[in-house]
Amino acid sequence: MIMGWPADLFDGAPVLFQDPVWLWGLLLAPLLVLILPKGLPWSERARNLASLMVRILGISALILAVARPEQVRRLPDLSLTVALDSSASMSPARVQDVRALAQRYLDQAGELSVQVVEPAPRSPAQGSDLSSLIAQAAAQAPPARSRRVLLLTDGADTVEQAQGTQALAAAALAGAAGVQLYPLPPGRDGSNAGILDLRLPVEVRAQRAVSGVVQVHATAAQSRVLTLMAGEQELGQWSLELVRGTQEIPVEFKAPGRGQYKLSLSLDERDSWPQDDARGGWLIAVGQGPLYVQGVHAQTIAEALQSQGLSARAIVDVPKSLDRDATLLVLGPDVARWRKGEGERLAEFVRRGGNLVLGGGAAGLGSDDPELDSFERALPLTFPDKRKRQPPPLAVVYVVDRSDSMGRERKLSLAVAAVDASVELMSPEARVGVIAFADQSEWVVPLTRARNKDAIVSAVSALSVGGGTEIYGALEEAWLALQATDASLKHIILLTDGRGSSRYEQNSDLIERIARSQITVSTVALSSEAAKDELAKVAAAGGGRAYYTETFSDVPRIFVDETLNLLRRNVKEQDTAVRAIPGSRLSGSADWDTVPTLRGHNPAKPKAAADLGLVLGDRSRPLLASWRHGRGSATVFASELGGGWTAEWLSWAPHRRWLGELIRAVRERPEPAISSNLSVESGPEGAQVWLHAQDAMGAPRGGLSLRIEVLGSSPDSLPLTVELVEQVPGLYSASVPWDGALLLQVDLPATRGTPGSTHFAQAAPPVPQELSGRLQDLELLERLAAASGGAMLPTQAQLLSEGVLEREEREVHWPWLILLGVLSVVVDLMIRRIRRPELG
Repeated sequence: MIMGWPADLFDGAPVLFQDPVWLWGLLLAPLLVLILPKGLPWSERARNLASLMVRILGISALILAVARPEQVRRLPDLSLTVALDSSASMSPARVQDVRALAQRYLDQAGELSVQVVEPAPRSPAQGSDLSSLIAQAAAQAPPARSRRVLLLTDGADTVEQAQGTQALAAAALAGAAGVQLYPLPPGRDGSNAGILDLRLPVEVRAQRAVSGVVQVHATAAQSRVLTLMAGEQELGQWSLELVRGTQEIPVEFKAPGRGQYKLSLSLDERDSWPQDDARGGWLIAVGQGPLYVQGVHAQTIAEALQSQGLSARAIVDVPKSLDRDATLLVLGPDVARWRKGEGERLAEFVRRGGNLVLGGGAAGLGSDDPELDSFERALPLTFPDKRKRQPPPLAVVYVVDRSDSMGRERKLSLAVAAVDASVELMSPEARVGVIAFADQSEWVVPLTRARNKDAIVSAVSALSVGGGTEIYGALEEAWLALQATDASLKHIILLTDGRGSSRYEQNSDLIERIARSQITVSTVALSSEAAKDELAKVAAAGGGRAYYTETFSDVPRIFVDETLNLLRRNVKEQDTAVRAIPGSRLSGSADWDTVPTLRGHNPAKPKAAADLGLVLGDRSRPLLASWRHGRGSATVFASELGGGWTAEWLSWAPHRRWLGELIRAVRERPEPAISSNLSVESGPEGAQVWLHAQDAMGAPRGGLSLRIEVLGSSPDSLPLTVELVEQVPGLYSASVPWDGALLLQVDLPATRGTPGSTHFAQAAPPVPQELSGRLQDLELLERLAAASGGAMLPTQAQLLSEGVLEREEREVHWPWLILLGVLSVVVDLMIRRIRRPELG
């Protein structure tokens, strides 16, 4: 202060003079009275006396100013800093307590410099870091000779395994820097109980018992009630008798109906820390959807399943929209003739959670159509395809009747369409020939490559009808031509609507020679007038098939079927013994030693992860296999179901019971055989997700483009997609931010030997660490105070006065004395100018 107010002279602080020798001049000021003039009127004498007094005052003020008077005050040099612990253990009630306590000290601080420090809140998962709080408070304490910090905390430090090591080091450093700590713990301690973890399977069976484990921590023995909710539906309530410490509580409840549920697990509210009284989770309840049977013998199989208490329904076509948990039996399909996208749709049905049971049949189950790749990858068996089973080139000769009767009802034009459709299915390198016969045979199309389809169809279209029916001469022409080719697969297709001029018995040696030369013959009888029995003999002796139809429009379809059968060669018709794999869930409780032999099957090979139930003969060729694919299952029975090759099974006593057991086993959807797994580590800011991807042989699956679908706060919220990054071959990771309890899903694509798999995991934000430990550590607070030279819960004197260093504050008073002297001169001049008025 440059110029102190004169009133400060009376505050008790002593006044000192820097040059006191000038004070002697004060003795000279009264001598001015001697110079007053005498003999003047009384008014003049009064004015002179007033002027003299003003001069004496001015001179005295100037003498005092020259002596430089000042006051020296000794004040406490103290700053107070308030540091508030904002961690999870400091409940609102605790914060209110310590704030009120600190305010009582601040009210007595008067004009002391006070700085309030409240560090930024930390993540609950990080706990209480008292060392950081102390360091921030010491750094922000205002400058003073004595600096003191009111530390508003419960001492529940979680750094360094709650031993307070770093906090004590920070307190010692603060003390060395002249900052003393005065901890103020909350007045209320209280006990706490909280949920640390909820461990439940993500996928469960609807309406089935579910077992899980809840991890609970209590700071003292107490009774609490635990409640589990799925939305608004209560799944279970348990009365707990908790002891001090962490304990695992087994819980069991009945799963709700089919659907996806957001779970809420909570303790009744009896403590001051609600942060750990509830925990979220997810549950997917998988149920048994509708059961459909489609295809050959569908009604027979549906009735057998109904007799076992299953609500099976035979259908003509596969529904366009299938329930996620439905079970679909597709029997004897002709996969090569499926409409576009059908195989991919069924594969997606399985991946999303459906159960597919595929039965074989005469049409075979193999295909080399690239559009069916996703469907074949979903199956547990592989079937030979054209590229592997058909050594190129194929040679086929069509022997077509052009007799008079073929001119009626467009028979010949339908034969032309049949040849067209059949050649369309062949590879360009296959060889094709056409012989037309009536009384004589003629080569309409000598053996040529199938790539010349347009020329072949054009030549056949030019045929005309006329003449008799000489079959065997045409067959011999075809045989001789095929013998001369280098094709490894040779076949003749004979089409006629009448009876030949000679009989089979007369030409049996020709058919035998054809068969011995590894050339097969199939026949198509086009009307009731055709020699059906004789044509059947030709086909049987020639190792082919015999077709009969009176519906002429069926001819193109028959040619296509015959060509597909020829190309696939995925049918083996012979009696074969069936054996069960011991302990397989697929073979059920039937006595398989009594099962009739199988009349035919579709040769197949099992994939590495397939679960075999039935095999054929001593070589363990697969007949029944299943596996988990995505969220659903795919099962293949590589023979007919309900008739045909298994016709004798219909009278086998355990047959219906086994079918029911098979469907129930399929619906259970066992855990995937692949060892890929999804794991989650809970961090402060989010979940760290790890995926180990392996194939059926246990080898890492690298180079995949994978994503996590994340569902957070609500079952209806749009999922968040997070890319997984490959760290090393087969190991992928990603970080997912917290949005309440998270449901994580990763889909691994299938390969030809490894099924696709869907992996689930769930995670919730971690519980604040300090809430599971000591909620108040007075001993640590005592040690912190001692390490810094302070005291816990100090008295007013301990905090504000005891041991407080003082500072000197000097206040000079000469400026206002000079001002007083100047003012006295002005007053003196004014007095001198006053004149007594003249009397008239």
